[in-house]
Amino acid sequence: MVFSCHSEDTMKVYIVLSLLLVMAFHTASPYVHCPKFCREGWFSFRDTASCYRFVGSPKRNYRSANQQCRAMYPTASLASITSANENDFLTHMWISLRRSGDWDDKFWIGYDDIGREGRWTWKDNSKRIYTRWSPGRPNGGRGENCGEIWNQQNGLGNWNDEDCNRSQAFLCKYTP
Repeated sequence: MVFSCHSEDTMKVYIVLSLLLVMAFHTASPYVHCPKFCREGWFSFRDTASCYRFVGSPKRNYRSANQQCRAMYPTASLASITSANENDFLTHMWISLRRSGDWDDKFWIGYDDIGREGRWTWKDNSKRIYTRWSPGRPNGGRGENCGEIWNQQNGLGNWNDEDCNRSQAFLCKYTP
């Protein structure tokens, strides 16, 4: 095979374009499950620089769940949710876990009004304003001061206020 004097340059261009194409497809994926910046057992979502971990066992009440998050990683807490995309991603990850094992249909997130009824704050102290309450929620019924995502047919990915003493699965989050 005969190459012209420009074929080496042409080949370099093809290599660079191929790499760019591969990178474009890789970053276009909304899911990055085990990036290098997350600890083992944690996963990431493309739209955030955060790492997540679902914990299904042992089930814990809200306070104990948040303590367990910190025990697994010093800056972790029950998860804050920043956008509809993040909420949908986490909901679908949860649904995948439920299909593969013995997982409940709801889990704690780090949103509560424990300090003041009706004033909901994130455990990580973020000031995000995104919410996805189910219709009629939060309703503040019988000490329901802690946030959860429930994945029932009538409320897939919607939020509910629940009694903080209830033991259930939970979602931890940290930003490296």
